[in-house]
Amino acid sequence: MPSTNPGVQINVVANAEREQRLIETAGKHGASGYTVWDVRGGGRSGSHTGTLDADRNIFFVIVVDRDRVDEMLAALERMVGRGHHLTVWATEAQILPRPGSVQG
Repeated sequence: MPSTNPGVQINVVANAEREQRLIETAGKHGASGYTVWDVRGGGRSGSHTGTLDADRNIFFVIVVDRDRVDEMLAALERMVGRGHHLTVWATEAQILPRPGSVQG
């Protein structure tokens, strides 16, 4: 079995207008990088087709060390408390180390 490092993948679906704030929040709470996709979908708040800028959603993904998960989720919860519509979930992850990367 390959040598891996434990972490937690935090996934967020949000309005595209929140992207910069999510990037800042992730960096502040220990994420060394992120990935963003433009996405479409529907749910309780209706359909989001991405046709209009105000209707664009993103799928934002970061991986953080387990000891930083609670503070990152608390920061996202504060955003929700301020009225930002976010869908957030976290998943245990095993990360393959890259050559030359710092091991946790």
